[in-house]
This record gives sequence, structure tokens and C-alpha cells, in this order.
Amino acid sequence: MNPETIELVRALGAVHQHIPRVINDLLVEQLPQAKQREFAELLLGLGELLHTHAETPLKPSTELILPPFAPGRHALREPPGPEPPPAT
Repeated sequence: MNPETIELVRALGAVHQHIPRVINDLLVEQLPQAKQREFAELLLGLGELLHTHAETPLKPSTELILPPFAPGRHALREPPGPEPPPAT
């Protein structure tokens, strides 16, 4: 995975972490306008990053570089957290 893809995956994960709270706060009408604008800026930045990534030709890679997530965690389903304790 190339560095641009890693950056995109990290950005997607970061936005993903905020979505449940944003949805909830919007539903109960508790998301201040400033926070709405702040989240909109995150989405716009992510959109630009994704658009740029989509315009970049894929480069074949022989090296697999994974984002820093704990083993067994999916990059977009669970935010990074503490490493699990070593098996004894």
C-alpha cells in the first residue's frame, strides 16, 4: 500500500470515529453550528483527499504497508486503541 493510500485510510478512519456522535447530536438537535461547520470542513478535506487519490494512477507495489491498527481490528470499524495484552 502506498503512502497516499495509507493517509487516505487514516483520514477515513478519523472521520468515521466522529460520525455516530454527529448523527446523534443532529437527531437531538444538540450539534452547535460551529461544530457542524467544523465537521463539514473535515468532510470537505476528506473529499479532496479522496478525489486526489482517485486521480493518481495505481502503482504496483511488492511491499505491503499496513496502517497502525492492532491485529484483528478493521481500520474503518474500530478506532486504534491500546494493544491487546500478549498471550501467555
